[in-house]
Amino acid sequence: MSQKSLLSNKFFLAVKKSLIKNQKFEEGEFTFTQEKCTNTNYRAALMSAAESSIKYGVELGVNYIFHTDFYLSVKVFPDEYQVTRCPGSVIRTEEQIFKNQGEFLRCVEKWVDDLWEEITNTTLSISEEKSFEEMLEQFGEMPDVPFSEEDTVSLHQKLDELEALLKGQVEETIKDSKELKKKIAQLESDINFLKKATSGLTQKNWFGSAAAKLSKWRNQTETDSLLEKENIVKKYLLPEKNTSFSVEESKTE
Repeated sequence: MSQKSLLSNKFFLAVKKSLIKNQKFEEGEFTFTQEKCTNTNYRAALMSAAESSIKYGVELGVNYIFHTDFYLSVKVFPDEYQVTRCPGSVIRTEEQIFKNQGEFLRCVEKWVDDLWEEITNTTLSISEEKSFEEMLEQFGEMPDVPFSEEDTVSLHQKLDELEALLKGQVEETIKDSKELKKKIAQLESDINFLKKATSGLTQKNWFGSAAAKLSKWRNQTETDSLLEKENIVKKYLLPEKNTSFSVEESKTE
């Protein structure tokens, strides 16, 4: 966020950790907004016209950049958290009130799980965010249509090859067994996400999500050097019939 935060750094960090806890999304796939708000549920005080009794707080908005309809909004007050989230667990948009931070953060984690399910099981209309424009340019003008069965099979095979390539690099670079296990699990989660998303996203949308993963891998020291040498996009992130695309890879700053 470019503006001065209205919430404590500790609270904001807790929200960010909850967003990426399931390791299916990256922090860069979400944007945040903040603004002051009034507790609209505090009707008794409003009706009494006791101005000093009116509660004010901060509204935090969390948006998934690849789909403008998916968001989580929370109005934070000293004694409660008023949440509106889309998608919900059952209905499209759900509203809930929590009395403590722990309950609210668990709601954030649940929203991320529901978001994952919605993305991998629904055809989406994704809006490209400016923060990924440079990465998205690598994929050219991809059509906003679903992958064919042939394309899906081709991509899954290439993603298997990419996973093996990245795992090999990580195993050569990381010697600590616990850290290695953690990194391998993260890679497997990333590749699994991209595989599942081929059935839920259009080609254009899928490449936007793939750009986020590629950006993440390029910012990790254990995989950065490999990605500098390999033409990852053309070799592993385009269906076989699309490899004639003119692709120029540039490292994200």
